[in-house]
Amino acid sequence: STVMVLVFAVIAMIFFFAADIAMGYAIEFILGLGH
Repeated sequence: STVMVLVFAVIAMIFFFAADIAMGYAIEFILGLGH
């Protein structure tokens, strides 16, 4: 149904937002080790 699509879209948005933050921290951590 339409509600399920909206719920899935919200979950996907939250997941990608969290993944983006996690990647940022991981890259900062790796660059920190490099220096």
